[in-house]
Amino acid sequence: MIAPKTVTETVTETVPALFARLDSLWQSPQHIWAQSQTRCYDIAYLAEHTREKIAFLQAIQAKKCVIYRHSKAQFISDLLACSALGIEVVLPQNGQPESLAALCQSTQADYLLSDVDENAPKISASPTKTTDIPRLKDICLTVYTSGSSGAPKAISKRFSQYLLEVAVQQQQFIEKLGSPCFFSSVSHQHVYGLLFAVLLPLVYRHCLWLDEVRFEERLHYLLKGKDNCVFISSPTFLTRLSQTLPTSPLRLVFSSGGALSTEHAIAVEKRLKTCCIRILGSSETGGIAWQSGDQKHWQTLPSVEVSTDNDLLVVQSPFAYQSPYTSSDRAIMLSANVFKLLGRADDIVKIGEKRVSLTAVGKALEQLAPIVSAKVILLDRPRLCLGAVLVLTADGGRDRAKAPRAFYGDLKKSLGRQFESHAIPRYFRCVAHLPVNAQGKVLYSELKQLFDDLSA
Repeated sequence: MIAPKTVTETVTETVPALFARLDSLWQSPQHIWAQSQTRCYDIAYLAEHTREKIAFLQAIQAKKCVIYRHSKAQFISDLLACSALGIEVVLPQNGQPESLAALCQSTQADYLLSDVDENAPKISASPTKTTDIPRLKDICLTVYTSGSSGAPKAISKRFSQYLLEVAVQQQQFIEKLGSPCFFSSVSHQHVYGLLFAVLLPLVYRHCLWLDEVRFEERLHYLLKGKDNCVFISSPTFLTRLSQTLPTSPLRLVFSSGGALSTEHAIAVEKRLKTCCIRILGSSETGGIAWQSGDQKHWQTLPSVEVSTDNDLLVVQSPFAYQSPYTSSDRAIMLSANVFKLLGRADDIVKIGEKRVSLTAVGKALEQLAPIVSAKVILLDRPRLCLGAVLVLTADGGRDRAKAPRAFYGDLKKSLGRQFESHAIPRYFRCVAHLPVNAQGKVLYSELKQLFDDLSA
């Protein structure tokens, strides 16, 4: 079992050197950078598609683009084309059509590069194959995440900040593995997937598997006959590992995007017979720290410094969109580079490795005609999901009494226009008034009691 480095040090590669790595890709047209079930993809393929996009984006004089792709190959060529032309990139919170349209309008994007919108004009420019791809530029890359106020929060960082973080992960964990093949269960649209399943293998010329691995059976099938593979996983995937399926060799497993308990991590390492690296981080800060095996404390990544202010974790890092950054994580320092987490201080929760603002969902419910007020809470039974407590209008109460299944179905359908499925409450309870204390603050303990009838 390969263990990561234990000494925190500063990343040695410079930003110009990292961009030079990407620019030099085009000099090796026969290099295999990706694979799928049906074929291998060389750099010549990537260059052709990147040139096509460059020609199209030049023709429409784009300055800012929103990218949402199911295809990882298309996503990568989109990103490289935008970087080559100095075009700002926006990665949306989700791929819901109404959300994409609203984001394009609010950000004043010139074009939506997507395989979701069937009505979008097709990229049709025909560049000359001999056209040189311009050197990549340090573009602004904006992602969206839930803020503590409940409104989507734009996090804008430079492309170079993502590359510096990739260099740290390579130096800390991958360097000693040689040139592994990267498999992933995480979307490339997610910051974690972008860093580990796209940029890291691309920058350092490790081969990447283009399709997301959604099932354990599929993972073991794909790994047959391969002896140097890394798996980029969500905690949800790892907590559902079978105890009966035959395992396949992995050199390293990464878990991030949500919490993976020490107990689960130990079980994963025993099951897959390899080291499981848990990465702590966020869209705002980038990677902060890591742990493996039975460790319960967090070790900072190279180039990252942490401290606490009023028990909140303060991060100073070249990967953060502002530094120092005070997070919503409560923590206690054990040494200069080691700390213990004590929980979150806000109402942002994670379901299936995706952050959900309870405030945002509650406010969306309150915008619907049948609802006077709403509070959304996290339920841990029968499985991790959301529950909503509603105060209805008179008309809303009558509609619910007549056809409760249709009533709640309509609520979920309305929420589905703004949120992905994991952010839509699974259970509803209706009350005459929300329970409050003498100061008028909602009593969340009493809200939870309304769901006590759910089976464990």
